[in-house]
Amino acid sequence: MKAAATSPSTKSRALIVPAEVLALEDITLTAKLILAEIIDLYKVRKHVFASDEHFATRLGIGLRTVGDAIKQLHEHGLLGCV
Repeated sequence: MKAAATSPSTKSRALIVPAEVLALEDITLTAKLILAEIIDLYKVRKHVFASDEHFATRLGIGLRTVGDAIKQLHEHGLLGCV
């Protein structure tokens, strides 16, 4: 995934995790947070074009952790092809 850098306003906005995302089984909390961010970006922009760096900065986690979480989301059919 590639995208523009995270803006200061993006970093400071609240991340709402839908109950349906929290209820997902067999994926990590990090994967759930990334999925919630993807859903939120889609609601605002009607498309998602975000880099691993965006998610790492937004959530305060490492790039490897982002990659592992995105892999989980793909394996569980929660993300389409990129």
